Amino acid sequence: KKLKYFLIGICAYFFLFYGTSIFNALNDPVFRLIWSLLSLPALVSLYFVYFGVAKNL
Repeated sequence: KKLKYFLIGICAYFFLFYGTSIFNALNDPVFRLIWSLLSLPALVSLYFVYFGVAKNL
């Protein structure tokens, strides 16, 4: 079960990493608005990395 949470958190981390890279490279206001809305739930899902692994350290 913890591995599942960890994998979901890692996928959210990579989603944020690549999205932020594109966000910084583009100067499109529509993409910036969409990315701002999409990144908020992804930030919350990064808690799964903590819950999956770091909580036991």
